[in-house]
Amino acid sequence: MSGKKGIYVKACRLGDRDLFVWMFNTFPVLHCRRLQESAFIASCISGNIDLVKSVVSLTGITHKTEINSVKVIQWVCIHGHLRVADWMIDKFIGPNPTSWDIYGARYNVLSAAINAKASLETIRWIVERFSVSESYIRMDSDCAFSSACSVGNLSIAKWIAANYIRPNSLSQAVCRLCFRSCCGRGDVQLTSWLYDTFPEMCLTRQYIQQEIIWASIAWNKKLYEWLNTLRI
Repeated sequence: MSGKKGIYVKACRLGDRDLFVWMFNTFPVLHCRRLQESAFIASCISGNIDLVKSVVSLTGITHKTEINSVKVIQWVCIHGHLRVADWMIDKFIGPNPTSWDIYGARYNVLSAAINAKASLETIRWIVERFSVSESYIRMDSDCAFSSACSVGNLSIAKWIAANYIRPNSLSQAVCRLCFRSCCGRGDVQLTSWLYDTFPEMCLTRQYIQQEIIWASIAWNKKLYEWLNTLRI
């Protein structure tokens, strides 16, 4: 029977609705709650909205406390299955996702998507669908902007800067944190963009010298040469 269990979950992972329905109706032994939850998670990650609806309809998974909705929606968003995520929000959370903020769940979804280098379309959808506050996007040391810089996602960093960051509104601490994380990654393109876009970093020669030392230790020639071109 363990083989049937593996095929049962794999059918959901592959988005095969017909195989899932046939196995569910044919083998009652597969109706255990834990296996049904695994099938539900796998179906969500597959991105097949019709399969997801069938799994919920047949297994009776209808209450958000039966699964870790936060984690599942994170995975779905990371994979770019926004139709599934949208349906899950309405089904398990309700029409007002701003009320779903236990332990900062909305922000966890956005942070996970950025760290997984999700597409710009996905990030924009999360921000709009969850009504993520501007303060989280641009102000805190662990904000979405600093997360985008730390993983080297220039397109998302530029989008946040263009839509949520007013001139001279980003704190020096966040600016320097982003600059340092980009230097640490050896990302010359993103580092130079930060330097040109945010003069409020107020970098000192001593600060730049520290980064030059780390670039030389890391044998990062391009970053080392670029840092030495700065006239501060």
